[in-house]
Amino acid sequence: MFNCISDTYSFYLGSLKQTNFAVFNITLLVETLLLYVFFLQILASKIAKAAIMILGVFFVQLWLRFYFKFGHSSYIDTCVTIENSTIIILSILYFFQQLTTEDSQNFYNSPRFWIVSAYLIYTAGIYFLFLFIDSLPLSEKEKYYIIINYLFYNVRTILIVIAMFMTSHPKQRKKFQLT
Repeated sequence: MFNCISDTYSFYLGSLKQTNFAVFNITLLVETLLLYVFFLQILASKIAKAAIMILGVFFVQLWLRFYFKFGHSSYIDTCVTIENSTIIILSILYFFQQLTTEDSQNFYNSPRFWIVSAYLIYTAGIYFLFLFIDSLPLSEKEKYYIIINYLFYNVRTILIVIAMFMTSHPKQRKKFQLT
């Protein structure tokens, strides 16, 4: 929801030929912290949870440092790279956790699976875009950002919608019995 409001406001400011770096940077902070809280809830390992807490504190400190230095004049791409890297790692850790548990046969029936998959695909898809976007000319930045980011943004949205319509405890189907 927050991303939708931020993107709508960005399109409005873009039509006025103004930048929206402050709102993008605040959206980055909120999204990252919400994803860290989500992974705190779904990961079972105490070591992973402690690492997420430390990473969250580190991320907020780094974000504050960059925001007060560049927040209104540029996008904090260093924090985007850190967010994408950690989300990819946490997603892989979640899938590893699911594959190594006893009840791993139908973990794809869980909304968590689809949410983690959505963010893994999105972050993996845009990782190199945000890593190298500053080295591109302005005309190519806009072109690649619109094409690549919004393509993966739509894929992420579709997977999250799938998760929203799933129940958290799928009903057991009755097997047909021959009598």
